Amino acid sequence: MRDTFGETIERVSARLEQVLEAMKDSLAGKLAFTGEDVKRLRKLLAEMEPVILQSSELRRTHPELAAQLDQYKERLWELQKTVEQLRVTLMVQKAGLEATRTQVDATSLWCSAFQQTR
Repeated sequence: MRDTFGETIERVSARLEQVLEAMKDSLAGKLAFTGEDVKRLRKLLAEMEPVILQSSELRRTHPELAAQLDQYKERLWELQKTVEQLRVTLMVQKAGLEATRTQVDATSLWCSAFQQTR
């Protein structure tokens, strides 16, 4: 049983590290972090749910897993910070798009008014 949990923690932690790198690349403008990426992340976190539900017991009965659990926990904290950065970035982009939409709407109204005066 320990091997199963240990392997799950190791596999999910490694994949989570890759996801975090992709999120950071997205923040840097190197690639897009899409809705599909979010779905994959949710699935990845769901894989760890059984382990997390038993983490206190695992720490007690299998102390050798403590380091892996701590590493996973650290990645979750980093994930939380990165998700917040993405959220703020998206809010800023949304505000910019709304400002642009307002400008386009105003320009459209101006063009319509201009057409009527001809």
